[in-house]
Amino acid sequence: MKPFQILLFSALILTASTCTANSYVYVTNQGANTVSVIDTQNDKVIALINVGKGPVGVAVSPAQSRVYISNVEGQSISIIDSNTNLVIDELVTGGSPVGLAIAPDEKTLYVADWYDNHILAINIQNKQSQRFLSGGESPAGLIVSPDGKMLYVANRDSNDIAIISTESLQITSRVPVGKHPYGLDMSTDGNFLYVVNVLSNSVSIVDTKDGHSYTIPVGDHPYCVSASPDGTLLYVSNTQGDSISAIDLKTKKVIATIATGSYPEGIAYENDAHKIYVANWGDNSVSVIDASTNKLISNISTGIQSRAFGQFMMQAQH
Repeated sequence: MKPFQILLFSALILTASTCTANSYVYVTNQGANTVSVIDTQNDKVIALINVGKGPVGVAVSPAQSRVYISNVEGQSISIIDSNTNLVIDELVTGGSPVGLAIAPDEKTLYVADWYDNHILAINIQNKQSQRFLSGGESPAGLIVSPDGKMLYVANRDSNDIAIISTESLQITSRVPVGKHPYGLDMSTDGNFLYVVNVLSNSVSIVDTKDGHSYTIPVGDHPYCVSASPDGTLLYVSNTQGDSISAIDLKTKKVIATIATGSYPEGIAYENDAHKIYVANWGDNSVSVIDASTNKLISNISTGIQSRAFGQFMMQAQH
C-alpha cells in the first residue's frame, strides 16, 4: 500500500472511531443486571449487555467511545466500549454508587455514593488516581458545567445543591431547593441548572451566576429532567403520574402533560430527530415522544426495572 493510501486509510479509521452517525440510548435495567442499547434511528434494541449487580446510573464519553454504568448493589462501575457494546473493565468503588457524570474534557468521572455520603472523582486515564469529597446527605444527581470548572450535586436528604470546584474539590456554595432533589440537567451555556424536587412535586431553575432560583410545579413524584438543546423547553418525568411534564422555559409554565409507561424515571432529549426517551421502571420499557408534537410515538421493550439515571444518551457526533 502506498504512503498516501495508508494515511487516507488511517484517517478513515480515526473518523469512524470518533464520529457516530446515529444517537444511541443506554438504559440500565436494575432488576436484570443489564443495559439495553437502543438505536434512535429505528428505535430498536440492538444489544443487551450484562453488567454488574443493580445497575442504575449512566454517563457517556463520546470521544473515548465509553459508557460508564454504576452498579449500586455490586459496588462497582462497569465500563462499556460503545463501538462493540462489550464490557471492557469493572472498577470496584465500594459503597453504593448511583449518580455519574463525565467532565466535558472526558478526563474525569464523578461518582455519587448514595449511602456513604461522598463524591468520588476518578482519573479516567489512571483509574487508581481517585479523590474523595463529602458533599452532603445522600448525593444523587450530578452534572458538570460546560467549562468543566464546577460540579453540581443534588443532595436528596440535605434538600440542597452543593456547588463544587473541580480543581480543588471544595464546596464553594450551597443552594437550597425543594424536598428531595434528585435528577439534574443544565442549559448548554451553563447559565441555568434544572433540579427535580421529588417530594415537592416541582422543578427548580437555578441561575448559576447568582444562585437565585425559580420553582415550577409539575406532576406527582418527579424524578429526572432533560432540557431541549435550544434552551426553550424542559421535560420532567413524573414517576407516580406515569407521565412527563413539558415546560415552556420562557413562560415557566407546563404546556403539556404526556402519558408514558409505568413509573417513568430517566429522561433524555435526542438532538437530531427531536425525540424524548423515557425509561419506565414499572413496565420495563422506554417511551419515545415526538418533541415537536408532544405525542407518544412508541414504547420499546427493554429489561426489568429500567432506570437510566443520568446522561444516558450518546448523541450523534457530526
